[in-house]
Amino acid sequence: MDPLFPALPEDITAMSDEELASLRSEHESAKELILNEDEEFLKGLDANEILAQLETGGNQYQLLLAEQDARGKAHEAYQETKAEKLKAFDPKEEDEEEGSEEEASEEVEVVAEVEEVEEVSEEEPVLVTASAASANSVRLVGGAVTPALASRLDRPASSETSTCARLPTRPGSTWL
Repeated sequence: MDPLFPALPEDITAMSDEELASLRSEHESAKELILNEDEEFLKGLDANEILAQLETGGNQYQLLLAEQDARGKAHEAYQETKAEKLKAFDPKEEDEEEGSEEEASEEVEVVAEVEEVEEVSEEEPVLVTASAASANSVRLVGGAVTPALASRLDRPASSETSTCARLPTRPGSTWL
């Protein structure tokens, strides 16, 4: 019995693209003849033999497709790599070089802007104890007079630790 599908060589990677395409075409033609139940093509074969050869031909066809796909991907990778390497031969125009310098100076300006930002540090809270000396004042014991407190105190802020300061209050005030 003759096979319904052409035999594949042992190494299909050694085949040319044209030979691979021709072999694929022959497999497709055989499939169509089997599909159409061509009596002349299928002469002398029973259903089990046709099904066995159809399975073999389908497996071979998948190998042909895989090889063609691998070659296509290899060709695409080659084209991309070649295009990338050919860029080294492109002359650089003066406009492009000036553009690069402008981009570099813009980056420096951005860095300079970032460096000009003032750092704002939060003041650490100062623990103080208070006692009511009179109805209109509060006495602070042990604490620094910070700018935030200086606006409420009757004296300017200092960097030194204060042991005593008078904080004016109003009757009914709750800001302490």
